[in-house]
Amino acid sequence: MLVKNKQTDQLYNRAVNDYATLFSTTYRHLADSAEFSVVYIVQPMRSDIKYQDGFYTHMQRLDSLLKVNKCTSINLLPSMEKAIVTDTSFHYSWKIDGHYNGKGYAVMGQIIADTLGTINFHFEPSEGEQ
Repeated sequence: MLVKNKQTDQLYNRAVNDYATLFSTTYRHLADSAEFSVVYIVQPMRSDIKYQDGFYTHMQRLDSLLKVNKCTSINLLPSMEKAIVTDTSFHYSWKIDGHYNGKGYAVMGQIIADTLGTINFHFEPSEGEQ
C-alpha cells in the first residue's frame, strides 16, 4: 500500500491503539477465562537496531499502552541493542530478509528468560508437563 508519510503514521497510530485495546480487553478476558497468563514480546527487527529508522517508535508506544493497561510485556529493543552492536547486526539475522537466524533467536531467548526471572513471572506446569 502506497500512502503519504503523514497517512502512514496515522495508520500505524490507529493500529497501535486497536491492538492495545484488543490485547488488554479481549485477549485478557480469554486468558483469564482459561486461567493462563500472557506475556507480550515486543520484538525489533534488524533494521530497528541497524538503522534506528523510527518505525519502532510505534512498537514502543504499543508496549507503553500495554503496561498502562496492566498487561505484562517485554520490550526487547534496549536489550537487543546492547547485545547486538549496530555494526554486527547482520551476524544475527538472515542477509536477505532481515529475520533473525539461530544466533539472533538465541540472544532473544536469553533476554526473554532473564527478564521473566527479573519480573518474577511464574507459571505452574499442568499435570504431566514437568
